[in-house]
Amino acid sequence: MGTSKHCHTIRVPPKRGIHIYLNISDIMHGKVRHLLLPIGILVLLWGVPVMSTADFLLVADDNLGSITQVNMADGTKRPLPLGPVTHPQAVSYDPRSDHVYWTDYWDEVILRAHRNGSGRETLVDSGVITADGLTLDLPGGNMFWTDRHAETVSVARLDGRYVRTLVSQDVGTLGDIVVDPANGYMFWTDWGVNCRIERAAMDGTGRVVLISYIFGTPRGLAIDYIEQRIYWSDAAYRTIQSVDLSGQNQIHLTMFRQAGFFGLALDNLNMYWTSWNVPYVVVTPKSSPNRHHALASGFPSPNGIYVNRTDAGAIPSSACSLSNGGCRELCLARPGGRTCACRNSWALQNDSASCSPIVPVSPSFLWIDRERTFDTSSVVMLAGDSSTVRGSPGSFPITTLLTVKPPSYIDAIDYDFRQNLLFWVNPGQKKIYMNLYYTDGVYNWIGMVNYNTSHHHVIIQAQLDRPRGTVVHPIRGFLFWNDWGEEPKIERATLSGQNRTVVVKENLQRPSGMVIDYANDRLFWADTGLDVIESCDLDGSNRRLFYALPGTLFYDITFDGREIVIADWYHDRLIFANGTDEVTVGDSQAAYIFGVEFYDESRQPWIQSECQRNNGDCQHTCVGGPDQHTCLCLPGYDLDKDKHTCIESGHSFSSALLVATDEGIMKFPHNIADLHMMADLNFTYAVQGDKVIAIDYDHAGKMLFYVQEGDSGMRSIRRLELLGQNDLFNIHTSGGGINSIAVDWVSSNLYWTETLSGRIYVSRLDGSFRHVLIDNLNQPRGLAVHPPERLLFWTEVGRISRASLAGTNRRTVVPYNMNSEPIGIAIDLENDRLYWVDSLQGTMQSCNLTGGDVLVHWQADHVGLYGVTTFKDYVLWTDNTNHVIRMGVNNAVGQFVTTRLTELSTKPYGIRMYQKFQQMLYTVITNTNNSNCYFTFYNRQNNARACCFINQNLNTNASTCNFIYSYYTNVSICHFVYNHHDNASTCHFIFNDYTNVIT
Repeated sequence: MGTSKHCHTIRVPPKRGIHIYLNISDIMHGKVRHLLLPIGILVLLWGVPVMSTADFLLVADDNLGSITQVNMADGTKRPLPLGPVTHPQAVSYDPRSDHVYWTDYWDEVILRAHRNGSGRETLVDSGVITADGLTLDLPGGNMFWTDRHAETVSVARLDGRYVRTLVSQDVGTLGDIVVDPANGYMFWTDWGVNCRIERAAMDGTGRVVLISYIFGTPRGLAIDYIEQRIYWSDAAYRTIQSVDLSGQNQIHLTMFRQAGFFGLALDNLNMYWTSWNVPYVVVTPKSSPNRHHALASGFPSPNGIYVNRTDAGAIPSSACSLSNGGCRELCLARPGGRTCACRNSWALQNDSASCSPIVPVSPSFLWIDRERTFDTSSVVMLAGDSSTVRGSPGSFPITTLLTVKPPSYIDAIDYDFRQNLLFWVNPGQKKIYMNLYYTDGVYNWIGMVNYNTSHHHVIIQAQLDRPRGTVVHPIRGFLFWNDWGEEPKIERATLSGQNRTVVVKENLQRPSGMVIDYANDRLFWADTGLDVIESCDLDGSNRRLFYALPGTLFYDITFDGREIVIADWYHDRLIFANGTDEVTVGDSQAAYIFGVEFYDESRQPWIQSECQRNNGDCQHTCVGGPDQHTCLCLPGYDLDKDKHTCIESGHSFSSALLVATDEGIMKFPHNIADLHMMADLNFTYAVQGDKVIAIDYDHAGKMLFYVQEGDSGMRSIRRLELLGQNDLFNIHTSGGGINSIAVDWVSSNLYWTETLSGRIYVSRLDGSFRHVLIDNLNQPRGLAVHPPERLLFWTEVGRISRASLAGTNRRTVVPYNMNSEPIGIAIDLENDRLYWVDSLQGTMQSCNLTGGDVLVHWQADHVGLYGVTTFKDYVLWTDNTNHVIRMGVNNAVGQFVTTRLTELSTKPYGIRMYQKFQQMLYTVITNTNNSNCYFTFYNRQNNARACCFINQNLNTNASTCNFIYSYYTNVSICHFVYNHHDNASTCHFIFNDYTNVIT
């Protein structure tokens, strides 16, 4: 048995997952062995029928982002066409189905596909962080993996079903894993503080430390099924060693000068291994372990490796080989037999074979416990109601219903009593399980998921500031929620999100959990800032203080018909309060308590609604209301005149992040907080093939505008119709260096800067009535409009300036010295804040609309900042030197935090968030009806009416214009002149030489 000593960890790069799979035909004659090697190299020596092909290695390379097949006879290589492979770690193979299995630590998933690229599947994407080791239990039809950051050993079926955590306690930094199904064992390496090699039964029981030593980094792992020995590589000692399956008879096999051992595998003659510092697979003869030669060079960062041999026989059997061992979900081999097991949070039934979810009993209290180290989140249950608790002598049996580990968390719970369904929110995986009205404080919206159809709707997303708690009153047809923003408040709307009204807005700090007393139509809420529970009627009247306890942190509340039950987050306890006294349950301070619910039919009184009959005749989703139901349509559809049918809008997309690049306009999902660090993995092109400098849009008109640069350097403003056939129009072409565009979506005007001519132009959205608005500027670059304030902002060398949308009242907002070059500019309309990037100073800054309160949010050297945009609390800006999008967020305490960097394969320029609520419509002329206004109007400050262009005269009828408009020709300037007659009813048209007109 291995000796136990204190072990010191030597940190090495986070690479793992070399698995070599050995299949040797002579196994039945005792000549061949199967070996699973150090992290990443898995070698299985079971014989299996395989397709006719040469012996090969599979090598996962982190830098190449590929899994490569290597011919073992001549070393030739062929990257497998598996689709996007970001950062592959471990790799394995099932020769029966020709499936390649691999882990990706970047995408936090386990996948499989056939070697020809077909049948690609994501097997596990929940609960995986950094899966370092991966091995297949072919007799049992299972796969096992280790997760270094989750600190778990897990199992699932080969198709990814029935994930179960087997080991989660007393682990350090987990490495590779191998299994021995015939004997019922699994083995893994751990190179944490207590570095070691462990063994356990494949059901996770009977853990034994086989080897423990100091200053080591055991990484790869392999097993020789014939000789019954474990092999491992050590990245710190740079050695390959071996012991028998009980930890005895340790042998030092070989040492290599280069550090960074990673993967290991073997067949009947050789050991195959990889090192981070060696760009090839190393082959070491078993008969001469100090001789090494290279095979298949060109691997800059090899990780997992797997060996497949064609001279294989049949797979040996285990207790799980036939009919899954009689188990309904998982059959796990163990010494002398097998264990039937269930997926996480399901329980094995009395027949020791079938599985069922653990369900709550009625009545009971359900709440969320999260360990203070944030390692696990659980939903727990206390049976009974408040009278049961008050009548108890003090012993409260608590049952765990559900447990998850990072990256999954449980933040909120609810249930459907009649359908016996428990719902929870998992912010770690950005998922909502089943049906729920939910608040999203990241994107500042309120959404609804119909769990019968999986239809998802965002029903409210304007004027929200970090929404928190929410509760529904289905009988009255109301939805209530609260905000944690600068002006805390509680609001109410119908269940479809309409008819919003503020219920409470005074004397609030951090309103959180809410509950309704349906019998008395009273709304209760907890305030975590004031440490109080208050209540009011459904319209906000008759507000009363119910309970107060300083020094606590009330996170959530529920009601059992008798008492308010409070989740005290800080003290990890429930407080039962009836208005006169209270009792507590918990107070262990070993965890944080989050949401709490009273599970009982009385909390969900049954009513017959219109939505229960044929979905209210709604084509998509039916929601109730105070008077009648409302039909909702999915994105890309509009509600027809009959208020029930949903018709396709014809809109190419409804929301997206748009980025102008050298290769066109990239279109990313609008949920930017989840944008992948390798952005090229989840984008499509809105416009492809041409260099695009700037973008803007008119959401109501479904039009996308962009500045395209041709091969000659000429730039054009183009308009893409997002409806119908996506017609494309050229608005204007110029050699004056068009640099940015801005759409005034209220007045339907288009503004743009021309850097070389030093001008700002304006026209209608179709390019008509083009005119110089402002000139004599010093290389104007960025441009932004603020329709509510009737303002235009732009950047130029040495300053940021503004004027009215008519070009008047021009002034400098932020003065600069000449060693600055502000370029991209954007406006946060909700907070009236101006953001810009400076390419020379390498900064992203902001100020208010008058130039005060200047803040530098981000600064770096060796960057080429260009575009900037805002979306709710987020700011995104582009860096075309480093080909990245950078992102930051204004958090709940008013601090700006840089959160993410997203890499692109091409240079980015302008950036915009295409989204309806980025372009709210405003009433800009309040003292007159503008419906008779000819041509167009500019907004002026102080609500002054202006129907005509600059240098035009407004006639006495305040609707028609007397103006001169210039067109440039090859020979002279031509003028269109309207000479309005005194009766203001007829006009005649005068023009000069109109030949060779250039529009």
